[in-house]
Amino acid sequence: MTAPLKKPDGITRGSQSIVRKGDVALKGDVALARAVLAVPSSTQQPHGESVKSARARGVRFGLALLSLAAAGVLLLPYRPQVSYEAVAIYQKVVPPAPTPEPAAVAAELQTQPSRQNSLVIPSIGVDEPIVEGKSLDVLLRQRGTWHQQGSFASGNTVLAGHRFQYLPPNTDTFYNLGKLKKGAPLFVFMEGTVYTYEAADSKTVDERDLSVLGPSEQAILTLYTCEDLLETKRLVVTATLLDVSRP
Repeated sequence: MTAPLKKPDGITRGSQSIVRKGDVALKGDVALARAVLAVPSSTQQPHGESVKSARARGVRFGLALLSLAAAGVLLLPYRPQVSYEAVAIYQKVVPPAPTPEPAAVAAELQTQPSRQNSLVIPSIGVDEPIVEGKSLDVLLRQRGTWHQQGSFASGNTVLAGHRFQYLPPNTDTFYNLGKLKKGAPLFVFMEGTVYTYEAADSKTVDERDLSVLGPSEQAILTLYTCEDLLETKRLVVTATLLDVSRP
């Protein structure tokens, strides 16, 4: 006897209806996900716009650097004066030690036979080596003042030094040379001999003025340095020889 046809177990009209509804729901979720992925959110930017923003930031940063550099160039001529005033304020807060008597300084130098050749100006805090060399470039390798010409005992002896490379209280600088007063003592210790000078004159000359190197019948000491940071002028101080002493 042929068995009667039967529907598959567990499948009813109602369950078929549920499966169809599930298919529709699944298709709806997939479509929604695709829509979300296709449209950028408010927090996302297209690649082209992010590149433009980065370029704009780079341009603004570059302009800011150029502005700072331009300001530095414009203020460069005023840097020496600003530094000078800053040091002046420091010296008011920390008063310098009293200037010793010239005879006392000379006597002290004589007790230092192993001392290197040096220039000492107590009133402006200078105590720096005297350096020998063919040009001022020697001061790029050594601290001190350059012995340009002269024998100290006669004629015009010339020493040149930097003014803005070092600042007080460093003693290897002509920074305060413009403050040296007439009559102030200067001392040169050279090969065991102490030369005592007295400041006589101070002036400003053009950077190309070579008259400061001219000969002198009187034994004098000429010191010169740059007047400003751009080196357009020279500050020149001359001193006359008062005494020569040997230990």
